[in-house]
Amino acid sequence: GSEGSQATLSAFLMSVARLARPQINTTYKVSGRPASQPWQWISLAAAATASAALLCAPVVMAREETPYEQAQTKLQLGLSSTQSLRACESNVNPNCVSTGSVNADTSGAAWRANQVDPARAARALVETITDLYGLEHSTILMDTTLSNPSAEYLAFGIDSAFGQDVVEFLIKEEDPGQEQDALVTYRSTAGSVKHIYPFQQPISDGDTQRRRLAEIRTALQWRVIGCEPVPMCYLDMDMR
Repeated sequence: GSEGSQATLSAFLMSVARLARPQINTTYKVSGRPASQPWQWISLAAAATASAALLCAPVVMAREETPYEQAQTKLQLGLSSTQSLRACESNVNPNCVSTGSVNADTSGAAWRANQVDPARAARALVETITDLYGLEHSTILMDTTLSNPSAEYLAFGIDSAFGQDVVEFLIKEEDPGQEQDALVTYRSTAGSVKHIYPFQQPISDGDTQRRRLAEIRTALQWRVIGCEPVPMCYLDMDMR
């Protein structure tokens, strides 16, 4: 900022002052008085010119990105370093639901598949999404098989009013060897963030992400973890 410019100017002037000190003890006589050597006047004139340039230079301040600019960054797909799905970046794109989020507005409960084998559950998921949205409006972006424990990661692109939304699933064994149905976690994110100019508040997608997830889960007849004893809580968990 301005303090940095002043510090730079001070350092520069001190350097010039050291150069301006006479290195040879010789002076000229003008009307009986000693006069400075001509090269000293040239150095001081150069210092004055540089000082004026520094003082008049505009101060460039670092500018923070607007929410709109942040929203243009590409969504990072795949698993985190802990081999889990990422949380929603709700400060950038609030039209998102994830089992990895702690924010109540963007969090969702995990599911329980009705198959023990994650690979079989993944095949059922692919078939269901294709049946619901068709090949012309849905595509597989990523398909990865993991081991230790056995797991399947799938990412789909599904067309919406906001572009191509990205829906990720991680289907895995929760307790290997226990014959328990596979655990399903997910993250569903709108394909873009829309703002009304000049405001920076993003437009809601009408809860499209949560409604689509409920549609997929219902078609698969998979269960919401925590709702098994209370059937009515499905409505609250899916549509809140």
